[in-house]
Amino acid sequence: MSSLRKDTLTTLVSQVLVMLLALLVNKWLSVNLGVEGYGEYSIIKKSTQVLSFVMLGGMGIALPRFYAIYRARGSADKGRATVLASAALVAMISLPVLVVGLLLPIKLAPLVTGTDNTSLYQSALLYAFSITIASWWYAYYRGAGAFMRFAIAQVLVQGLTALIAWWYGSDLSLMLKLWSYGTLLVVAATFGVDALRKESLHVTGHIFKTQLKTQFKTLAKYGLPRLLGDFFLFSFAAFPLVYLNQHLDIRASSYFSVGLTLLGMITPAFSMLGMVLLPWVSSALVGDRFQHAEKLVGRLIWVFPTLAAVAALIVIWGMDVFIRLFFDPAFLPAASVSRILLISLVFESIYLLLRNPIDAVSTRPYNTMNMLLSLLVLVGLFAVGTTLTDYAYAFLAATVLKATLSVITWQRCRKNWKL
Repeated sequence: MSSLRKDTLTTLVSQVLVMLLALLVNKWLSVNLGVEGYGEYSIIKKSTQVLSFVMLGGMGIALPRFYAIYRARGSADKGRATVLASAALVAMISLPVLVVGLLLPIKLAPLVTGTDNTSLYQSALLYAFSITIASWWYAYYRGAGAFMRFAIAQVLVQGLTALIAWWYGSDLSLMLKLWSYGTLLVVAATFGVDALRKESLHVTGHIFKTQLKTQFKTLAKYGLPRLLGDFFLFSFAAFPLVYLNQHLDIRASSYFSVGLTLLGMITPAFSMLGMVLLPWVSSALVGDRFQHAEKLVGRLIWVFPTLAAVAALIVIWGMDVFIRLFFDPAFLPAASVSRILLISLVFESIYLLLRNPIDAVSTRPYNTMNMLLSLLVLVGLFAVGTTLTDYAYAFLAATVLKATLSVITWQRCRKNWKL
């Protein structure tokens, strides 16, 4: 079995397990928290993702890309310097973000949690930080080609999350704190196991100070512009919930989150291949195998939307059943809006396929520019909307634009690379 197929299969199996555990968590929380409480949870879940990717500073893309390239070249010292420099960048960004967050709870709490509950807000900040650390560690595993350990770490985190949700799901603030401690514990444990096996970061060797500075600058130049891209990406899902909570009510936001949650349950099946493609395409550039990578992406660009359309039709057709299965019957009024949102899965699959190859081929932050334009269109359409149906179609239109821009960008990038 080829390395790409093995890594893809490993990631696929882990993502299926993660998805099943997420479904259990979602069911428990929707029942225990009710419509309003689940609305708060959905806002926190999306807003903390935005915060975590700001603190990650684009290293979720930059680290696996450059680490994979240096591994392919056999440049061990540059690879070590890259890992250390990425950790330093994450720390330098996370600290001021957390300080500002703690100093401005009154202003930021309504945006992050949908309420003025400062205790809940502090728990959300801690949770965002734990996601940041876990995402950096996952990025390291991907760059190192250690997809089995990447898969195991993800499943462990999600499994622990499910157990905590089962026991403490009725107390949102406590649950977030325990999720945070559990995530950090898993990261520390996996680091310790790697260290015992002498397979950790290998930072004990001599790394020239100038080389570390060089990699720091390289990562900053590549990753920081993509920080905005990650911010725009997760704001794309968080903005509708915050907007609806402020302009309609928490119940409307909760109903809208049902469709987004159903989307979020399916999209990992498509995004997982992108996780593999980023380091794989990056190393292919070094090994002069770009033509093979280009052909693979060319085939998948037809397969992905076809599979997404089948999945979307199944969920749309059985929407009431899926809501009863994965949520509480009190969420059935969200069915009509969720059907509209599920159509966007077809176009989201195209974006999820192409975003990583685009970042692998080009150092320019094309995905950031595409996400900014798509987010601006989303905000503009929401500004003129009045009903949940209007907002659902607005989300769909912005997703279509995001996919279209990704296709155009990929065609441009691959042509430029050939030149």
